[in-house]
Amino acid sequence: MCIRDSNDAETLYNGARSNRAGAARFNKWSNGEAIKDAKRKGYIVIVNGHAGKEGTTRSNSFQREHYRYYIDSGADLIISHHPHVSQEIESYKGKKIFYSLGNFVFETGDRENYKNGLAVEVIIDIEKGAISEMNKIDVRIERSVPSFKSSV
Repeated sequence: MCIRDSNDAETLYNGARSNRAGAARFNKWSNGEAIKDAKRKGYIVIVNGHAGKEGTTRSNSFQREHYRYYIDSGADLIISHHPHVSQEIESYKGKKIFYSLGNFVFETGDRENYKNGLAVEVIIDIEKGAISEMNKIDVRIERSVPSFKSSV
């Protein structure tokens, strides 16, 4: 399995360098090539994106363009975050794109949208080399403590 991190936010602090681990820059073409390479090697590719406008509950065209390209390049699943609120889940060419999971263990003020988030349970069938099951889990944060409600 290969988890590819693609970062469009806070790149000053956690960007990968030749001598330091970190997140890849949000470069559509180089990330697409890395995904294609991982697929050629037989990996299950899960992209962990870090993009989107903070506080917005809908993805933007930049996110959609990049994440769809990553699926076109061979990614099996996109799970993204950054806006601190949940965004839509898209099925694209039979693959899921979670545009933003939202917050998980902390709240950002009293705004209602910031108290609701998502988690994703991914079950991988090692023998088949594929994702066999995926479950969306609704998260509610109260006083920085998450509670969960599972849904499919």
